[in-house]
Amino acid sequence: KPEYVWATSLGVSTRLIGALSMTDSDDNGLVLPPRLAPIQVVIIPIATKPEQMELVNKEVTPIIEQLQQNGITVATVAGIGPSATISLTLCSGVNTSLVFSSNSYASECSISLYGPDGSLVLMQADMSNFSTYNFTPDCAGAPATCDAPTGLAVNNPGPTSATATWNAGGSETAWNVQYKTTTATSWQNATANTTSYTMSGLTPNTQYQIRVQASCGDDNSDWSNITSFTTANQDTPTCPAPTNLTATLDETSQTTVVLTWQQAPNTASEWQINYRMSTESTWSTATASATTYTLTDLVPNKDYMVNVVAHCTNGLTSDESNTVTFHTTDVGIQNHLERSVNLYPNPATEMISVAVSDANITITGVEVYNVYGQLINTINSNDNPLRINVSSLANGMYYVRVTTDNGVVTKNFIKR
Repeated sequence: KPEYVWATSLGVSTRLIGALSMTDSDDNGLVLPPRLAPIQVVIIPIATKPEQMELVNKEVTPIIEQLQQNGITVATVAGIGPSATISLTLCSGVNTSLVFSSNSYASECSISLYGPDGSLVLMQADMSNFSTYNFTPDCAGAPATCDAPTGLAVNNPGPTSATATWNAGGSETAWNVQYKTTTATSWQNATANTTSYTMSGLTPNTQYQIRVQASCGDDNSDWSNITSFTTANQDTPTCPAPTNLTATLDETSQTTVVLTWQQAPNTASEWQINYRMSTESTWSTATASATTYTLTDLVPNKDYMVNVVAHCTNGLTSDESNTVTFHTTDVGIQNHLERSVNLYPNPATEMISVAVSDANITITGVEVYNVYGQLINTINSNDNPLRINVSSLANGMYYVRVTTDNGVVTKNFIKR
């Protein structure tokens, strides 16, 4: 008569537990009696790539915390590949046994047991002859309850000094600082009351390491990540770049621009001026012997770019200064009229004035238009300034067409 075949071809061994586990599970997970499962819950985050593990852990952490709040002992297995770390909270002071049992591949297994302070308690490289290790957890070295500082950085270190900055891990107001050369075996200790510390007496052109620890009253945080930096070479000559370059249009000649800049004292006596129209790719150059220079005969009504380079007394050439832009204006009667007619205040709420700065130009009248080109108001007057009541106008932009005995010019203003 028909008979059922064996469900597995393996002999009765620890591997049979795998078959039994799969058989005795349901849609809600693995089902085992307490003697086989003294840890009620084991959560195993799985990721195909290391960078995905962080996203998985964000979902797992709230679940672990909720289970622990309900008195359930939880083990977490983390890691990708042939190694993993199991962490348990065992700070109850009771005797605990670490038990290992396997009939296969024991010689290929190893285990390391660390205390809460990171100290090595047990290391077993070959588990063939290992069965049980008994110990009593001690909370004396439990992890710190305050958070470690973050964002530790050292920017622009000098030859013999460097300033480190960091972000507080919490509300702490004091920090322990340790720094050393990368080849040193011991740290130099210091304290700080702000989120920065300046190290002095350093050796030029040397690589250093630094780390910071938060001091939370009676407790200290873990150390921050170690940051490395290299002090500057004290013998390296430098040529500082010019700073604060400005360009001012000459009011008497709208194609002339006066350049001024600043230079570190006693570093340079000659400068190269680079300038060009913004639509061109080729720079024109000029040479200056002081921290000011006048560009003349520029093309009217064009956008220009300019920067300055220092030729230092030590023979070096600096980087470029900041680049500034300016616009030359048209030369002629209409251009003069544009500059002579002004509106104020702008924006306006109640009244706005039309004023002419040239006594040889006379206002004959004004017209006010909205943005749709509709005529709003007409005033025929020779007053200078000529005042216009705009209090009844809706908020927005308006245009004032000013007629003079020298021509017509249009200005705009904002009504608020």
